[in-house]
Amino acid sequence: MLVSNLLPVVSADCHGLVVQGTTLSAQEYRVDDIKVEYPLTTGRAAEIHHFEEFHRGQATADYIPIEREPWRPFRSRIDFEFAELGHKAKLTHKELGSLIDLIHRAMEKKDQFTLTSYEDLSNCWRDASYKVTSFEKADVTLDYKSEPRSYDFYYRPIWDTALDLLRDKRIISQFVWDAQRLSKFNGTRWVRWWDEPWTGDGMWEIQEGLPEGAKPLCFFLYADKTKLSSFAGAKGYPIVLRFAQLPVEIRNGEGFGGGQVVGWLPVIPETEGDTGKPGFVNFKNAIWHESFRQLLASVEKYSHSGVWIECGDGVTRHLFPAVLILSADYEEQCVMALTRGSMSNYPCPICLVPNEEQFDLSKKWPRRTARLMKKKYEKALEMNKKDADEFLKEVGLRLVHNVFWFLRNSDPHKALSFDRLHANHGGLFSDHLFQELQNIFKSLGRAVLDLADKQMDLLPRWPGLNHFKMFIQKNFMDGTKYEDISKVVFPMVLLFVVILRQCYQQLLFAVHNFVDRAESRWIYVFLQCLRSYLELDMWAAFEVHTEETIAACEEEILKYDSLLKKYVKLPKPEGTWNSKNWSFPKNHSRGHMLEDIKAKGVTKNYNTKVSEKMHRPLKQAYLKTNFKIVDEPILQDNHRTRVATVIREDINALDVSPPADELELEHEPQKGKRTTAVEFGHIRLGSAGDIIALEQLEKRAPEDTAYKNFQKGLSKFLSSLLPAYDIELPGGKPIKLNSWEKVREYRYIRVKYESMVDWRESTDRLRCTPSFQESPRYDCVMVNTTNGTIFAKLIFCFTCKVADSSYPIALIQPFDAPTGPRRRKDKDLCFYRVKARTRSEAEFIDARSILRGALLAPDFEEGHEDEYLVMDTVDTDMFLRLKHMFPVC
Repeated sequence: MLVSNLLPVVSADCHGLVVQGTTLSAQEYRVDDIKVEYPLTTGRAAEIHHFEEFHRGQATADYIPIEREPWRPFRSRIDFEFAELGHKAKLTHKELGSLIDLIHRAMEKKDQFTLTSYEDLSNCWRDASYKVTSFEKADVTLDYKSEPRSYDFYYRPIWDTALDLLRDKRIISQFVWDAQRLSKFNGTRWVRWWDEPWTGDGMWEIQEGLPEGAKPLCFFLYADKTKLSSFAGAKGYPIVLRFAQLPVEIRNGEGFGGGQVVGWLPVIPETEGDTGKPGFVNFKNAIWHESFRQLLASVEKYSHSGVWIECGDGVTRHLFPAVLILSADYEEQCVMALTRGSMSNYPCPICLVPNEEQFDLSKKWPRRTARLMKKKYEKALEMNKKDADEFLKEVGLRLVHNVFWFLRNSDPHKALSFDRLHANHGGLFSDHLFQELQNIFKSLGRAVLDLADKQMDLLPRWPGLNHFKMFIQKNFMDGTKYEDISKVVFPMVLLFVVILRQCYQQLLFAVHNFVDRAESRWIYVFLQCLRSYLELDMWAAFEVHTEETIAACEEEILKYDSLLKKYVKLPKPEGTWNSKNWSFPKNHSRGHMLEDIKAKGVTKNYNTKVSEKMHRPLKQAYLKTNFKIVDEPILQDNHRTRVATVIREDINALDVSPPADELELEHEPQKGKRTTAVEFGHIRLGSAGDIIALEQLEKRAPEDTAYKNFQKGLSKFLSSLLPAYDIELPGGKPIKLNSWEKVREYRYIRVKYESMVDWRESTDRLRCTPSFQESPRYDCVMVNTTNGTIFAKLIFCFTCKVADSSYPIALIQPFDAPTGPRRRKDKDLCFYRVKARTRSEAEFIDARSILRGALLAPDFEEGHEDEYLVMDTVDTDMFLRLKHMFPVC
């Protein structure tokens, strides 16, 4: 529903919108209606959409004409596909030449493979290079110690690179040109929400300052050094560009609209005498910014005056380039902001928090701004070197001109963003919380360490999560590993509590100065800190944030801050624990997380994780070089990857698009292809097993009481299931299955469900099989019942025919919520505990009542073998579902 005459309303808590003097009451809106507001300069009125009609981003054109031969200048499609495969496989020149020769000897004359040699292939790549902007080489020269030093900087001019996408007929349709404020009606008021960068206040503020009808062109820039090889000292320094106005699945994807390397910064060699010297550090920072000046030179003027450009959809737009997002780890953020790092008086590149106050997340500090920092810099230029250095120390700034000051709407302190990867997984958790946990376990002795690793290995597996056989005695290089450990480590907390009770005499011996057992409370508070961190990390991972989730996250930040302060103050054993400094930038940075979400959307918009993945192909390209001349070969390889992506996407579009001389294309099903998968609404059953007679089922597992009276129980269940769907029972009588009747087993279930976080369709892939990757796997699920949602473990999944209809059935082992008061430990550590019924109490359910999968960890404590902990950290949807199921943690 489009309400074209509504004016934008900033307040999100109004009960109606004013339309020409008339107030629309809340009763005229449906629950979950979406309101979209635009900046005044767009000339667009606010819109109200019913939830099911709302489309995020831009609608895609139904059909965009594609070149008949998009593989050109390769002479044939097979030539290109050969070149593409060889490029992906990173084959050497010699290997490619040999393969071409082999193909020619094997093929028949009717084939169109025309490549004759590696030189011929290389010429094709050269001829195709025009399809995307090529790298250029610039000389960056600055004085150091009164002597000029020059370095090579390779870059793609950023405006030409932008034109590659702006003139692409498919990609242009995906750009969102206007900032939006989105709200969802909850029955009484409009609740604002954020997801993509254009839903934040940053792009809104930029667009409100532009001429009427003008559009921002918002850049995302990432930079970071990386080791090109573990056995050599070579390093690369890529700059990655993304476009903030493309949807996240495109922007963070690997296609043409995803991230691309646009720069290769010089890595400045340094002598032992230079390392750490303020003058040399300033020189390296100056080279970085002078290189970036070269990269951004093509848009500097346009950021102030704008530029008219005819885009690929035929629309001429007035565009103003701006840097909306800078994505980097802390060290690189300091280079971007030209601050002095973690040891300076004011180490935060975003605000002016004193070094000693980074520990305190309850306080707010003045924000840095480009205008203020530029004034400080200009004032320092009027002083002598010593006075200027002392003056700039008071704000933690370097005496170097910042490249982003040349651009309009590109304040680096606003653009710098919370980095979940390095602030959490590769920072606070890996270097502080996890190390503290390791120290605690190590103090309990080798037997305890082995037991912890053994029980970690016993945790059930889950798609997308690393499984660890060892964790407590190991360190990792990959931040993703630490992320996954943080998700699954908390069941070990229960083990830890058990160990404290079982091994207290050993602990007491190690910390003999503790007289009272209650003195070990510091460990309990640490576990509360760990849990609070996990809560914060889950809030940080949300794909959509609302005013309510923002408020909950803010409350958790203060809770974490309070617990950490308490933990630090508590006495700990002497000589056992490393004295950790908790006043450090990565801890402080979470204080800016919510500001970033409100300004630039959710954290996945600027998490460095997605850009760090782009290091891998650069490292692979390095291995193809002679290890002496490396920069140009690596960038040539990167350019070919970009060219191949363009051609591949055109070919894929050609394969699914109507031919130029046809309006319609008929798709015939493949003959002879048999599938055993079956769908029932939101579930799909696959990995079909045997067709089994009911009498065989009971005999197949006589020792498993879950299968006892299977035939009788199934008959009873079907007799109640059909009437629930208003289906008449055959003959009007209760169903009585015969022992010879058969069911079809399925060992895989795909469940689709709507995420409670982003309201999009999500998928769980579940297993119910005696052998998956050489181990039994019976996943757990959430089931919708007449008495509410329950957890259960899958035992057997199958289809059963009644009359001419097939029904998806699952035999499950239900879990009940514990009765009586909630345990103090569960409440303090936010454990969601359930208790398994016996196997003999297994029940049949309609498999369509499965809401989604669930990961449950056994309680390893003696006497609680039938109890499990629901792992709410497996994903954001599960986290929020359990918040609703158990509102009091």
